[in-house]
Amino acid sequence: MTHPPKRLNLKGQLFAFISIVVLSSCSTPKYTYYFDHYDYNSGKKKKPSLEVAASQESQKVISPSAIDEKTIVASASENEMYVANPAPTISNAEAVARIKSMSREEKRSLKQEVKRIVKENKMNGNVEPNSTKYMENDAKLAAIFGGVGLVLLIIGGDFLYVLGAIALLIGLYFFIRWLMRQ
Repeated sequence: MTHPPKRLNLKGQLFAFISIVVLSSCSTPKYTYYFDHYDYNSGKKKKPSLEVAASQESQKVISPSAIDEKTIVASASENEMYVANPAPTISNAEAVARIKSMSREEKRSLKQEVKRIVKENKMNGNVEPNSTKYMENDAKLAAIFGGVGLVLLIIGGDFLYVLGAIALLIGLYFFIRWLMRQ
């Protein structure tokens, strides 16, 4: 007695179909064009104009990335930019030597000044917006509800699927609300 081969139930067929679609969508296309292999301007000749060459020789060009923002000085002229002399930096050994050479009163005043600056920074709540410590309430709620929704969907069951879908929708709501405020 041979039994007929078992057919996959609807869930199995759906899972097989989705996995095939995902795997085929992640594959690279057979014919692709690589834009970075050919220089389209290689055959063209550049004709430098006399005015541009003369103006480049007369002006010294400073790239913006080479300038430290703390050393820029304002200027009334649009054509000229003045760069201030950078503040001298000292090494760790020089700093330790300076602190050791201070008197007891100077050290005490230095400690008080450092404590005052640290206290001001704490009171102002100077937390960088891009740091991991800083996360807005809507983003937190979106992450929490999204995570709970995914876990409930993974666990499965008739009731948990509904709860997982609702949690994902709530998380999506908070995520969209957070995106609108950005």
